[in-house]
Amino acid sequence: MTRRSATRVCALIVSSIVLVAACATSSRSKVSVGSPGIDQSDQHLVALPSPKLSPRAEPLVVSGGGMVLVYGGYTISGDSQSAVDSGSIYRGSPGQWRSTSASPFTHPLYQALGVSTSSGFVVLGTPCTETSTESENATCKPGGVEAASFDPIDNSWKEIGLSRVPQGSGLSSGYPLRGEGLGFADGQAVFQIESREPGERLMFVDVDSGVVTFANGGVPYETACIVGGQVFAAATGQINADGSSAAPNPEAVSRPLSTFALTAKLDWDALPTIEKPDSAGAMFERLYCSADTLTYVPIFPPPTGFSRGALSWTGSRWVPLPAFGDLGYPGEMQFAEAGDTTIALARNSGEALLLSSGSKAWVKIGAPVSGNVVLRRFDENSSLIDPVSSAAFPDESTGAGLTLIH
Repeated sequence: MTRRSATRVCALIVSSIVLVAACATSSRSKVSVGSPGIDQSDQHLVALPSPKLSPRAEPLVVSGGGMVLVYGGYTISGDSQSAVDSGSIYRGSPGQWRSTSASPFTHPLYQALGVSTSSGFVVLGTPCTETSTESENATCKPGGVEAASFDPIDNSWKEIGLSRVPQGSGLSSGYPLRGEGLGFADGQAVFQIESREPGERLMFVDVDSGVVTFANGGVPYETACIVGGQVFAAATGQINADGSSAAPNPEAVSRPLSTFALTAKLDWDALPTIEKPDSAGAMFERLYCSADTLTYVPIFPPPTGFSRGALSWTGSRWVPLPAFGDLGYPGEMQFAEAGDTTIALARNSGEALLLSSGSKAWVKIGAPVSGNVVLRRFDENSSLIDPVSSAAFPDESTGAGLTLIH
């Protein structure tokens, strides 16, 4: 979490955009429904209703199975933050938002983590009545970690009694659990945890029993990702076991791309390393995991920027992606698979590109939303652009409304 002025007025614009990209064709049209006109390939926009939540900052937003869960967040008063326990669930059928029932948490969770499962969602985090300060060093009382599953059909929660919690994440000192939800694999919710212990970076929660296990921490990697229901990890260069840089400037020299597959025993199998065919001269290299998609992107000096050299992991091999064209420096990139279409999204500008199966060129569809955004999986044929985190501070984000792109 970035440091912000304690006196800043905080208001939430809960807003997301769903990209339903499987219908991209060669015909072209320009439409405008609830957002600026976007030049696109046979797409149309439909504004969604607002979840009508009370003002809050940085709520958890998690999607999957044609549903979106928005839960928690916090309000700011002076130098402290107060977590919020309410939420809302959107179901594509019937296409409506509904307030979530009361959660089983002893106190609201501060900066909760969540994943979509085969039957709903799993949410976990640190119970927190009030934080000590508005900063990335905030501590919570009473602290600890609690978890629950949420059934969107019955609108009901079920407490999950965790068998253990990460010891290297600062919980004993009052710090909240931090990380991100990766997804659902082999009947378990998977979370990437910020921990001083390399053996606690990847946390698995059995939804039925609450048993918690951790992947072996002996293999250094930069990013873990669930692709095709299996957990993989990758590294672009020399790094420490916790993912930090092991060299003053590891990006200065292009190294082979290392890939690892997680086994049933939670050990890592090293897959063959590959050379990156079009990364010579890159200033930096990045690995992005978003919407169950793992992508490698080199970043070149001006004016090339992000334009070429990207590779996508299929679950068995890395395949090159066509050049993006004149993207410049869009901050970070997000990627997703929607049906037979690949989506690329520039996080800062919100500019989106579509690549249909078999095509050798991206189709630019403009900027559906501006500001810092995250691309999430919505269902088999669509993805979710989530600008919620930045929209918590409206003076820094325009926060477009909920909009479907078919």
